[in-house]
Amino acid sequence: MRIVHFSEYQEVQDLSVLDGARWLIINHEQLESAATVIFHSELLDILVGVDHRGAKITDGLWQRAVHLIMADSNLEDRARAHELDIPDTEISVKKIFGLDTPMKVPAFSVGSEYVPDIDEAYVFDYETTMAILAGFSHNRRVMIQGYHGTGKSTHIEQVAARLNWPCVRVNLDSHISRLDLVGKDAIVLENGKQVTEFREGVLPWALQNPVAIVFDEYDAGRADVMFVIQRVLEVSGKLTLLDNNRVINPHQNFRLFATANTVGLGDTTGLYHGTQQINQGQMDRWSIVSTLNYLPTEAEEEIVLSKVPNFKTKDGKETIKSMVSIANLTRNGFMSGDLSTVMSPRTVITWAENTNIIEDIDLAFKLTFFNKCDEMERPILSEYYQRCFGRELIKVEKSIDA
Repeated sequence: MRIVHFSEYQEVQDLSVLDGARWLIINHEQLESAATVIFHSELLDILVGVDHRGAKITDGLWQRAVHLIMADSNLEDRARAHELDIPDTEISVKKIFGLDTPMKVPAFSVGSEYVPDIDEAYVFDYETTMAILAGFSHNRRVMIQGYHGTGKSTHIEQVAARLNWPCVRVNLDSHISRLDLVGKDAIVLENGKQVTEFREGVLPWALQNPVAIVFDEYDAGRADVMFVIQRVLEVSGKLTLLDNNRVINPHQNFRLFATANTVGLGDTTGLYHGTQQINQGQMDRWSIVSTLNYLPTEAEEEIVLSKVPNFKTKDGKETIKSMVSIANLTRNGFMSGDLSTVMSPRTVITWAENTNIIEDIDLAFKLTFFNKCDEMERPILSEYYQRCFGRELIKVEKSIDA
């Protein structure tokens, strides 16, 4: 197997050095100047490897279309997710999550670098929290479905944070392939020689550790990725790595969650382009499916106030109440077919945050949501604004002399 280094091309400036090569190795510092050679190697079906040693994420290395990442042979396997192998304590759901239930769930007494940070102001939805806790305590496969911006992934993270349970999120966009999940070959240095070695992806690593893996945008995943996940959806599901002839048994405290905007039937609303219909045989393997849509008005107001605490005054609370009222009107307008866009709780929080920055609630509304909407629908939004705030949403123009 012939390996060519980019420096060899630089010496002669002749693409013929690639003839008969299987690998083209490029130092991460040479990426900018190697574009032409990378393009030519694609035409010749030559695999491109990048020596990432010393590189930083800010170097843009991970945005490059490369087939392989070069690694040190003396690097240890991916770090253990937690110093403890099994939960060593129990916590009261009523005490920790504020839910009216006598349920107790296992937890770790200490955290790790993979445990999410706790958001002390987070407000838990009863049904969704109970579903997630069932997933952690009884190894259920849990899917959280709902509209965008309702906090599906954050809900799982905040439960994991309070259990000190390592949690890793993987966004299943169209660029995530089977190799990203399962693993791929890497060139390593062994006794001063370059050899290929299989490096496990995030799924085999998580499967062998007390880790909760969360697949975001589950209904947007590619078919090859979905069938990889299907192998481990069974509680005792083993993962077979054909690349290196291994069968991985799941760790007893491995947990699997997913979030989705649809419930496996594809995009029926027009809001979520790119989502796919999910194989019903796979949907059947999810033992719990919880729906987290828009919360009651009072609960949403409480969440927004917890995120933007400087509105916790008499006038501020009235302002937040009006903001949430507009959000509810956009949701009703969407369901009745008057609007094609809705305000999510995330949008309301962003609007409140932008109001703090700009110190103008009207302009903040325009910059946060109004300008994202179709021009034909903006008069409807202006009417909603007038109904909630008692004034028209006029064009914001301030003179220099003002």
